[in-house]
Amino acid sequence: MTYDAFIRSLDDKLRQYRRHLHRHPELSKQEFMTQQFIIDVLTQHGIEHVAAAKTGVVAYINSGKPGRCIAIRADIDALPLSEDTGLPFASEQKGVMHACGHDAHTAILLGTALTLNQHRERLNGSVKLFFQPNEEVSSGAKDLVREGFMSNPDVDAIIGLHVMPHLDVGTVELRHGALNASTTTIDITIHGTASHAAYPQRGVDAILIAAEVISSLHTLSSRISAAHLPSVLSLGMINGGTKRNIIADTVRLKGTLRTTDDNEKERIKQHITTRTEGIAAAHGGSATIRLKDGYPPLINDPDLTDVLIDCATEVVGKDHLIYKDAPSMGAEDFGYYQTHAPGAFFHIGCRTPGVFDAPPLHSPKFVLDEDCLTVGVRMQVAFVMRMLGTS
Repeated sequence: MTYDAFIRSLDDKLRQYRRHLHRHPELSKQEFMTQQFIIDVLTQHGIEHVAAAKTGVVAYINSGKPGRCIAIRADIDALPLSEDTGLPFASEQKGVMHACGHDAHTAILLGTALTLNQHRERLNGSVKLFFQPNEEVSSGAKDLVREGFMSNPDVDAIIGLHVMPHLDVGTVELRHGALNASTTTIDITIHGTASHAAYPQRGVDAILIAAEVISSLHTLSSRISAAHLPSVLSLGMINGGTKRNIIADTVRLKGTLRTTDDNEKERIKQHITTRTEGIAAAHGGSATIRLKDGYPPLINDPDLTDVLIDCATEVVGKDHLIYKDAPSMGAEDFGYYQTHAPGAFFHIGCRTPGVFDAPPLHSPKFVLDEDCLTVGVRMQVAFVMRMLGTS
């Protein structure tokens, strides 16, 4: 049986996997039942595996022949949402839901594991399958890297995917270069001097300083960043003051900076510090600024992206390949793997208009068309076969 025919034979099993996972979602760092389910499936099919990052799993497909090592990643955690879909296999965990498609990603990677294990004699080299926990909250990817799973043997290339509700089932979306932005958290404390509101001249108004800081920082992306290097700075929280008739002595601002270029990120961070301190000083106050880098940007390797384009042309046809014209400023912790090996990431459609008009990701009404599952498996297997296949 060809690997494509084998994947088609998995259709019912993939749906069963996905529905079980959807019914039993678990939050980041709590994926114990999910971990055990993955282990049970892998054990049933004789696939080597180890527990990883406390609640994750890494599986191995080894051909026994020399060659490169390819890794594939799926995230497995759910979100703190109460499901409102009416599905017969809706979440049984109160206040927890797979609203980002990670149940589908996990089912797809299980199908990929079964297929590659069945056809491992066709491979030269090995495959690592990362069932990664904790993508939504911090970074399970960073944990897997820290625990050494990108080594022994060294991973030569890594890929990952995400279902997308704005794309139809049977379409694949790709992009060379930047696909997702990095993250930097912004924490600013403005220090003024309290006084009676009737006598503002006796104090230093931290709210006034904060207002000028907010206005100034929101011009950075349009006036400091180069047009070809996208960036977004958003301040989402402000807190300050104690009473309506007291000049506030402290205001706290919290926000996020997203960029796709590390040099541009450092330049903007310097401007955040310089502007904030300067505005505060001009009013006789001061500022404490803490900028903490989070996820790195996700930058698709050009050669691996070309391979994925060839795979998509084979799997869904050239007419169903969508080339994404600009990066998303959303974050994806897949970028941590790319600090150790070339990587590429792609999107698959999960809606069928008139049947499954998928609501946005992270919505309590999010649903997907399970026909996307075999598309994901076919893409991942096709990539491995092109990278390691003997014929």
